Amino acid sequence: MKHKELYDAITDFRIKYGSRKFNDDENMTAYRNLVDMSIKCGIIPECNRKEYSTHGRLMAAITYEGNRIAFCQ
Repeated sequence: MKHKELYDAITDFRIKYGSRKFNDDENMTAYRNLVDMSIKCGIIPECNRKEYSTHGRLMAAITYEGNRIAFCQ
């Protein structure tokens, strides 16, 4: 797996929070950390950092393990 650290971080997020919640500061901070990691890996473009509507692949990776594997390849 190319981005094992990102895979593990997404899995940990899934276990701890379940999904992204806009009304929870701790949850959103953890989600932003996933976005930062995804940008560093080249999966999410830097210009889309604040566009939550473009984070669909990351949300699918949080929700489904199969998507997580594909997202981190």
